[in-house]
Amino acid sequence: TAGASAEPPVITLESERGARAAVRKEIAPGSAPEEFEIRFSGVPHDAWLVSEWNLSLLTPDAPGRRLAIEGARPGVYAPGSSGEADSVRSLRLEDSEYLHLSLTLRFEPAARVEWSPVETVSLSEGGAERVYQGTALVFGFPAAGHTGPIRIRARIEEAEGAL
Repeated sequence: TAGASAEPPVITLESERGARAAVRKEIAPGSAPEEFEIRFSGVPHDAWLVSEWNLSLLTPDAPGRRLAIEGARPGVYAPGSSGEADSVRSLRLEDSEYLHLSLTLRFEPAARVEWSPVETVSLSEGGAERVYQGTALVFGFPAAGHTGPIRIRARIEEAEGAL
């Protein structure tokens, strides 16, 4: 009916029966069109939840492409680098040169983050060379001591310094 507000769509995935735990993953829109949220529940308290995302900033190292980590040891890294960080509260992938966009991920609770380049091998006249395809981001959450769902909140926005 006109004027009735419909609930936003939520994608729900659940582990199969017989699994060690009934882990549930929900993907839902955020409070604004440029936001979404991923919620995990049912993770055993003696386990870690690990989520891997493979994203690309189109080049492994360029002045306007960066991976910014906010947490116990804040830092800014090239998307084609490898590294790890503990107690990460947020991560921002930014392209202020070409896409003019950034993706900010906020973690609840704080996450262990590991990243490395995704590369393929190309054979050319000069021989074999590695070609950057993207960045593998691995987020780990210890379930011990955390009540409620584990959350990854995402926001896409215009990158700082974009034209």
